[in-house]
Amino acid sequence: MAPAQTVLIVEPVSEVRRIKERTLERAGYEVVGVGTIAAALASLVGREVALVLLDLPEDRMRWTALDTIRSQDPRIAVIVMQRYPSFEDAVE
Repeated sequence: MAPAQTVLIVEPVSEVRRIKERTLERAGYEVVGVGTIAAALASLVGREVALVLLDLPEDRMRWTALDTIRSQDPRIAVIVMQRYPSFEDAVE
């Protein structure tokens, strides 16, 4: 049996982060959940991560984080998530 792949969740809202963690753990993934990009970068040191789910509130912070993660290891897949307060805001 192959070892579980590790997913790093970067989510500032602890309740939302915990839901994402539990969902992926139940699916068989090893999960590391953090609330800041600094904690995410520290979590990448010495750890093989297959996927980063990146959900940060500010656009500039999000793209800076993506660039930094990719510069550390370009093999890591990154999904950038964006939540909007309403459908109208999402399509604006």
